[in-house]
Amino acid sequence: MHLPENINEKVKKDTSRHHAFSMVPQVTHKSRLTKFRTMQALHIAILVFSLVTTPVTAFSVTRFDTLTVRTSVAARSRDALLINTKQSTQLGAFLRKENGIPKVVSIKGREELNDFLKDDERLCIIKFYASWCKSCSKFGLKFNQLARNHGDVIDKKGHVVKEGEMRFAEIEYGQNIELCKAIGIKKLPFVQLYKTSTGKIDEFVCGPSDFKKKVTRKVELMLAMSDEELAFEKIMKEGQSLTDGIIASSSDEVTKRRSQKSI
Repeated sequence: MHLPENINEKVKKDTSRHHAFSMVPQVTHKSRLTKFRTMQALHIAILVFSLVTTPVTAFSVTRFDTLTVRTSVAARSRDALLINTKQSTQLGAFLRKENGIPKVVSIKGREELNDFLKDDERLCIIKFYASWCKSCSKFGLKFNQLARNHGDVIDKKGHVVKEGEMRFAEIEYGQNIELCKAIGIKKLPFVQLYKTSTGKIDEFVCGPSDFKKKVTRKVELMLAMSDEELAFEKIMKEGQSLTDGIIASSSDEVTKRRSQKSI
């Protein structure tokens, strides 16, 4: 086999070419890895920037952890509650400004009661209550609503902006114990209905659950009655009270006789 003269140079060239060729994929792999890490760092930077600049209320379920989602829901709920509270306050102020406040006269003592009853000829309703009574508080809410529907309405300065069909008053038991005992009040809430020309028409105990049946319907019926019909209603109530008293006294006598016979 004939060997060329420059075989050593040729081998050197081939070897250097082989090494150069074998180094290409190594350089390419490193460059790709470097590029991947660079892009990864860029993505992380963009993500961190978006997390910092995004408002709390804009967080959604696409965020990473449950805590973030809960924070988002809590923030939206808090904002909604604040908005609703503000709207309710504004609505209440608007209604008070437009419709006014129902006029319910607070009475202290017999003299103020007589002055109230003689004020005018409209039908009057008086509520007897106690500040410590829970049933009285619930009863009072419905009483004030009835006063708004049928009574005088005043503004913040106390001026009447709308005159009603009847008048409303209230007497607190703790501040008028002697008066309430003289009237014969034993249970609360207690209601009395008056008219100047007729006098006391009716009185009864009423809880908040019976307000519509005992108070609202009775008031609506009496407002539709004439003075003659109201006088007749008073006589009927007095007769019923007399009958109830006779029956009660008779039952007491029967009980005493039975107790004496047993002895």
